[in-house]
Amino acid sequence: MVIGLLLGRLADYFLEVRKEIKKRVETEDALRRALAAEELLLGELHHRVRNNLSVIKSLIQLQRNRSKDPAFLEAIDELIGRIFAIALAHDELDNDHDMPAVDPEHYLKALVGNLASFLGIDTSLMRLSMETGGRLISMEAGISLGLIVNEVLTNTLRHAFPGNEEMPPVRLSLKVEGNEFQLSISDDSPDPETLCGDDRSELSLKIVLALARNLSGVCSLCADEGQRVSLGHHFELSFHSQLPAPLSSR
Repeated sequence: MVIGLLLGRLADYFLEVRKEIKKRVETEDALRRALAAEELLLGELHHRVRNNLSVIKSLIQLQRNRSKDPAFLEAIDELIGRIFAIALAHDELDNDHDMPAVDPEHYLKALVGNLASFLGIDTSLMRLSMETGGRLISMEAGISLGLIVNEVLTNTLRHAFPGNEEMPPVRLSLKVEGNEFQLSISDDSPDPETLCGDDRSELSLKIVLALARNLSGVCSLCADEGQRVSLGHHFELSFHSQLPAPLSSR
C-alpha cells in the first residue's frame, strides 16, 4: 500500500511537470511570435519613416526648382542635407532589426561622402579617422551625431574657404576613450567670421548646441577675439551613448 501510494504520487508529480513544461513551451512560442511581430512592426515603422522623408525631400526639391534666388537655394540645400542625415540613420538601423542601434563609423563615412559629393568637394580632402572599436550607439544618438556633423561640415565646406581653389583638408575624427565618444572636426580656415557672420550660420550654431544638449555632451567651439563663438577652425564633442537592449532580451 505504501509503495502504491508513493508510485501514485510520483505519477501525479510527473504529470504536473509535463503540464508545466507544456505550458512553458506554449508561453515561449507566444513570446517568440510576439517578438517576431514587434520586429516586423519596427521594420515597417522605419520603412515608412524613410518613405515619408523621401516624399518631403522630393517636395522641397520641387520648390527649389521654382526659385533662382541664390540665398534661398543655399538654405534649401542645407535643409535637404539635414533630411538626408536623418534618413541615412534609419537606413543604417535597417541593417539589424535585433539591435536598434547605429554603427557610427559606417554612418559618418556614408554621411561625409554624400555631403562632399553634394557640395562638389573632392572626397580626398576629407581626412577621416575612425577608432570606435565596433561600438554602436542608439539611433537617437546617431541622428543627433549625424546632424551635428552635417551642420559643422556644411559650414566649413561652404563658408570657410571662399574663393580658395586649393582648399586645405578638413579632418574628422571619432574615437572611443573609456565609455565616452570623442568627435573632433578641424580645418585651416583663415577666418572664423566666415562661419558665423550670417543668419544661417547662427541657426546652424543653435542647432549644434541644442543637439549637443540632447546627447548630454560637452561641446567645445572656437571663438574669435570678441568671444563670438563660431563653428570654425576646431570643433569637439564628447558624449556617452547608452545602447538600448536588444529586442530579444526585453
